[in-house]
Amino acid sequence: GMFFDFRYNAARVATTVDAAWQFLATAEFAATQGHGRAMAENLFHASELTARGLLLMLPFPEVVTTRKHGTVASTLNRHGRFAQNVDGRFVALHNELLSMRGDARYLRGDVSWTSDEMNEKVALVRGVLDHVKARAPKRGPTLQA
Repeated sequence: GMFFDFRYNAARVATTVDAAWQFLATAEFAATQGHGRAMAENLFHASELTARGLLLMLPFPEVVTTRKHGTVASTLNRHGRFAQNVDGRFVALHNELLSMRGDARYLRGDVSWTSDEMNEKVALVRGVLDHVKARAPKRGPTLQA
């Protein structure tokens, strides 16, 4: 079988986690301002980067190179269906955020979440991101900060 070196992706996972935190912090700030559209768009990016970080630790070569939102989502859905270590609520939220992006950005509809719902969604992504960060492969001794 194919040998997959998890450490190969260590730097990539670390960069992905860092980027996810930035979008998550921005989503959280938008939520405090009641800016539903900005919150939804930033939470989508935080969610997608979190999913990517999670999947980079698994042997899914298509996730390493893809620029397509659909590839990340379909891989997450496929993996989430069978894996015990992926929160089904996170998979459902990512699907929801992906499907409503057009509405949030192009004003086809409004983002009608309450403040509590926004905070709940932010907390859900944060929990998965914390999990990814905790499980991320550590970089080699020479690279460690």
